[in-house]
Amino acid sequence: MNNNELNNQETGVFNVGNTPNNGLNNQTFTDDSLNNFGQTQANPTPSVDLSSQSLQTEPVDTIFANEQPQEVITPSVIQPVNNVAQNLNSSQPVNNVVEEPKVSEPAVEPKQKKSKGPVIVIIFLILIILGLAGYIVYDKFLSNDTKEPETKEEEKTTLKEVKDTELVEELRSELVTKDNTHGLYYNQKITSDNSSDKRLIGFNVRKYVDENNLKYNENVVEYGQTARLLLAVSKTDINEYMNNKYNTDINYTYTSTEQYETLDGNGYPEIVADENNYNIISLNKGYGTDAVKSKLVKAEEDENYVYVYDKYVKCSTEAGWMGCVSSEDEVLGQESMVSCTEGITSEKCPAQATWNNLVDYVLENMSDKLKTFKHTFKKQDGNYFWVSSEVVE
Repeated sequence: MNNNELNNQETGVFNVGNTPNNGLNNQTFTDDSLNNFGQTQANPTPSVDLSSQSLQTEPVDTIFANEQPQEVITPSVIQPVNNVAQNLNSSQPVNNVVEEPKVSEPAVEPKQKKSKGPVIVIIFLILIILGLAGYIVYDKFLSNDTKEPETKEEEKTTLKEVKDTELVEELRSELVTKDNTHGLYYNQKITSDNSSDKRLIGFNVRKYVDENNLKYNENVVEYGQTARLLLAVSKTDINEYMNNKYNTDINYTYTSTEQYETLDGNGYPEIVADENNYNIISLNKGYGTDAVKSKLVKAEEDENYVYVYDKYVKCSTEAGWMGCVSSEDEVLGQESMVSCTEGITSEKCPAQATWNNLVDYVLENMSDKLKTFKHTFKKQDGNYFWVSSEVVE
């Protein structure tokens, strides 16, 4: 390489004489043209350091001796990428390109003012409901004290006194046996619709014997090891008797769970039940004497029922002792309301009381210690049917 070539190299001007493309022969490139050429590329080429230190000192012929001739593309042949894209868009359509449809935005309607009417109605209904709830709570729970007198006054106006004294006495006779030894007076309520209430069945066995004038066996008939059988009454007969008496249609029956389980309470003789009969027996306690009596308190009625209120006393005596109780299921004995041992006077045995006047004496002088019973009878077709008996005070 001679000095002229080096000088041309330093100034950035050189000739390519060995390229076969005549279009490129004697093409002169300056620094400015090289820079402009780089700006037309899609990706600009890095800058070239043309200082003398970076250039090789080998002759040009030597450098390109082994290189194959290549076609040199002039800057005028290369078009900017943007221009090519424009030409493609303008010259022919692009196949298989689907344009997305334009979605029109919904029209925004102007906001309308909401009516406050429904809100006011809802608030008004809530206030009404709260008011009703408060009234119900007050009426059910907070005003009982003030309502009770009104209820009692209402009962007084719907009930009236029974003027027919004969009717009242006839109804009261249904509550005790004919011989005045037992009564339908118990501490626990008793009703005619209970088909297996042994107290009710036992009482009706005694009533049936009284009303039919049945007699006890004259001969001794053993019942078990320690009792005597006085009379056997068919269960079928008692069931029919009770249905007619109470105007019911149910099967009244009871069977003792033990051999000597009695059906009703105090008194002599006892009643036990087997599969077919109600057996009136004596448990060899000796013969005693019972006496019962009641004292009328009042009788009232309404359109459908008659209510009889009375007090009751039952007295018994045997072997130098006598005593009284105020119901059939209380135990006669030393703890009874009245308990008198012959010849001994005590708080439970008034000196004026004798067996002949004991029942009347207790009713008249010890009435405050006796319970009050309420007996309900139903009116039906001119008849009166017993419904229930219970302690009220």
